[in-house]
Amino acid sequence: MWIAGSAVSLLLLLATRSWERRLDDKAGTLYYLRLLAPWMPNWHEGSLRTAEQEYLRIQPLSRDLDVSPTDGVIDVRVPVASVSDKLEERLAADDRATGVAVAPDILAPAAYALASKAVLPRGSRLLDFGNPEFAWQLGEAGKPPESRPGFLDVTPVRSEFDGRAGIHVHAALTGEPDFAPLPLRVQTRTVVGVVRDGVPQKVTVSTTPHQGHVHPAVAATAWNEAVRAALHESRDTPVVITSRVPKTVSFAAGYLLSPAHRRPGTARSLDPGCGLEGCSNDACLHPWRYLLPLNYNQRSGTWEPIWLLSEQRDPRELLALLEAAQ
Repeated sequence: MWIAGSAVSLLLLLATRSWERRLDDKAGTLYYLRLLAPWMPNWHEGSLRTAEQEYLRIQPLSRDLDVSPTDGVIDVRVPVASVSDKLEERLAADDRATGVAVAPDILAPAAYALASKAVLPRGSRLLDFGNPEFAWQLGEAGKPPESRPGFLDVTPVRSEFDGRAGIHVHAALTGEPDFAPLPLRVQTRTVVGVVRDGVPQKVTVSTTPHQGHVHPAVAATAWNEAVRAALHESRDTPVVITSRVPKTVSFAAGYLLSPAHRRPGTARSLDPGCGLEGCSNDACLHPWRYLLPLNYNQRSGTWEPIWLLSEQRDPRELLALLEAAQ
């Protein structure tokens, strides 16, 4: 009996250690966030199946988006708020000790808006199912510029136009960086990317050093700095934002937009996000009252205003300000 009991105990111990080693080899919870139109194909089913073998838990959060404009505006406030609330609830109940990763499969403006409201634990990772697929630490974004050997620099390039109001910030960080013409004139435009002779170049965002690659943390930080600079300059004029970037870069740039997501060392700063201590510019304090995100319509090849958050001003009001200044 003693020998049989010892054998059972040994088997249980070996099984426990085997399970512990399996846990050690896996990451924690992966939150797969999908906010796309129903007709948009899911290109990432294979990647998600692979991720199921690498993470302890998969938490899918999905809502369909109606991207057909009503009165000239795409209104997705309800589904964005729904996923935002569910993400907050599940994060609160999660075991933070095992780690958190987020894989956004979201329209760029929606990823930007959703992340600006998210509160993620320190050490959270972003998993990009793009081509190439890569993962990186969200905490890498927003840090002071550092030398990253083997990666391209991202440079904001500003141009002046004949419009009397409006600032346009475009993030051009993919193999298709160009943007369709905007349906309105603006005063200035800043293109964030690898720009030569005023033309955005095709680039690959990746965590692998290569002469043609841009690091995602550098891309997200540069984009956020350009948006924040535009808001500080804008005063009462709208800031139009468009992008052709990987999904994790959209998510990280939106996350950086909120001063609440600063690193602990600057938690007590009075800088609202524009880089100036004590700034009282309303656009810096309340960016979503001045941001005018545009969504790229793949079918028509045009940019359309999109309403993402409850605190965002009705895009039609901002469009009216721009049109009045033409």
